[in-house]
Amino acid sequence: MALTRALVFCQLVLLISSANCDAQERQPVTWSLLVGVCEYPETRRTLQGPDHDVELMSSLLKERFQVTEERLIILTEGSDVQRLPTRSNLEAAFRSLAAQVATGDQVLIMLAGHGTQQPDFSADHEEPDGLDEVFLPRDAGRWGDQQKAVINGITDDELREW
Repeated sequence: MALTRALVFCQLVLLISSANCDAQERQPVTWSLLVGVCEYPETRRTLQGPDHDVELMSSLLKERFQVTEERLIILTEGSDVQRLPTRSNLEAAFRSLAAQVATGDQVLIMLAGHGTQQPDFSADHEEPDGLDEVFLPRDAGRWGDQQKAVINGITDDELREW
């Protein structure tokens, strides 16, 4: 069932992205960033499944949509230090992806792990509900009173910026 939903989601993303591409000299390609966080050492929490979800999505993208290893960034548990799903590695992966993608390319990003919300303290207060959505990387901590944020949490605003 999950694989079927993932397949349908990928097809929709690719169809929508393809419909927006004008005829260009260069053929658009598909890029992907897959993140699976199972371990949260700071809070002693664990999840079963995000690494498996990443594995399934990776196989689907390679087999069905011909996404090559060079255009696939994977951050999961059990990886070397540069591939663990930490805040700094996620930021580096997003920035690397943004630097490589060309106009007309298609991008699929999957973040599997815990998430939460926190008050939006930004100057523009753009969130209608007053809350930022937050993805929790491997090195996320608890609420920081001084920061008024989840320590190392990644807000939706930061993801957009990256």
